[in-house]
Amino acid sequence: MRDTARTIVSGLSYVLPEKLTAELLSTAVTAISIRPSYDTGRSPLEHVTKRKIDINTVALYPFGHVCQIKTIPSPSDAPSLPRTNCGITLGFKIETPQAVKAYIIVDSGTVVVRTRQHIHLLSDNVPPTEWGWERRIPAPPYSDTSLPPPITSISKLESLSYPRRLPL
Repeated sequence: MRDTARTIVSGLSYVLPEKLTAELLSTAVTAISIRPSYDTGRSPLEHVTKRKIDINTVALYPFGHVCQIKTIPSPSDAPSLPRTNCGITLGFKIETPQAVKAYIIVDSGTVVVRTRQHIHLLSDNVPPTEWGWERRIPAPPYSDTSLPPPITSISKLESLSYPRRLPL
């Protein structure tokens, strides 16, 4: 679980505040729970909930992405409040279809759940300077190092020289 959490944090463009560690670990557990099994092709979460999980939808709202969150003001405050607040996504809420968890910064740090239509990801994914969060360079999403092509032919495999085992 901690390896998954470290992988998520390595892709962020800022240092994650300590108060969001529990949300990070929750997202890491969810990421592990939705990985399909090699034997069945279904994830543990699919076995428990008895419903198919759309991985493509889950991937649309990654943990820690800077976003705009539509607010739901009370009718008396409607004209005076902004329609959106800045925050970060805390991942897709698996238990509730079409819902995304987000952390609103300006409202003293509250976690909200909104439908995905009310979360708009920002393209630059850099937190505003007024948040006061330490910035850092995120790890690239993939490696530029090219891998050798896989060996598909048995004749090529047989031609490789392996050290011979000596009889015991």
